[in-house]
Amino acid sequence: MAQLGVAVKENTPVKKAHYCSMCGRVFREQNGNFYRSGSMLYKSNGGYMNVCVSCVDEIYNYYSQKFQGDAELACRRTCSKLDLYFDKKSFLTASKNKTRTLMSHYMTRLEGAFVRTFDDTIHDMSLSGHSEATAFASKDVGSSDDIPDAVRQFWGDGFTKKQYGELQNCYERWTDGKTLSGADEVGLYRQIALADWQVMNAARSGAKTEQLQQVLNSLLSKTSVSERRSSADDTRSVGEKIRDWERERPIPEVAEEFRDVDGIVRYITIWFLGHFCKMFGIKNSYNRMYEEEMAKYKVERPEYVESDDDENVFDSIFGSKRGGDGA
Repeated sequence: MAQLGVAVKENTPVKKAHYCSMCGRVFREQNGNFYRSGSMLYKSNGGYMNVCVSCVDEIYNYYSQKFQGDAELACRRTCSKLDLYFDKKSFLTASKNKTRTLMSHYMTRLEGAFVRTFDDTIHDMSLSGHSEATAFASKDVGSSDDIPDAVRQFWGDGFTKKQYGELQNCYERWTDGKTLSGADEVGLYRQIALADWQVMNAARSGAKTEQLQQVLNSLLSKTSVSERRSSADDTRSVGEKIRDWERERPIPEVAEEFRDVDGIVRYITIWFLGHFCKMFGIKNSYNRMYEEEMAKYKVERPEYVESDDDENVFDSIFGSKRGGDGA
């Protein structure tokens, strides 16, 4: 058989390309690029999944975002989607590892359990006292009838019964003692409660909380919380109180003896303004103040009349007594 002018032996083995059914990328080797699985879904694929390692992480990230950072629920839903066994102990160990993605560490922790499927997970849950339906409903998307319609309408669909309760507690904590004026303020505090709940869930799962905390702080800046209001006083902020104090009880004029205790005003007037006027030859009151102050530190040379002889000048400098003179 010949193709494009190149002779190929009929017994030459042809390397098979391995495609990821999610992203469509092509891999030469399955080992290292795909996880092993005992599911019947991948029976003819050499015992490997047809979703690559990176796409498994992407599936987990999708459910993590959908379930508001609930790592355990996201991992379990990923396992159910890919027909993998969910092991609680392996998940807890994997969630503590920060050097690798959660799913990659979880799959390595499964070790020989990769031959088990999600059917085994349901079976184990049934043995522990849960039926298949209640096992999914215990932490799955809340759709049980005992959730009040008002709560569901307020937060929207897509949360578990436990998550609805946590969200409602956050909202009641933030709005405790507050009278919300309208729908806009109610919506703002609902966003604050949701952001606070997301921060708590991220911290609980060991994820980073910096970006979520920034969102929460940004929402809080739109409320009176950022104005440092005092609950023991009225609703005025500190800045408003200072303004009113200055209007109602202004600081009285300073007594004359306390106006310039250290003399700093006089100091600047003489040695800055006065010296400035002296340098530029400006004749004014500042110049005169400078001249009067400088006069205190000047020494005048003695003046002698022309009739005085040098003897008097000498005596005025060195004194009149000299050696050999009679006392």
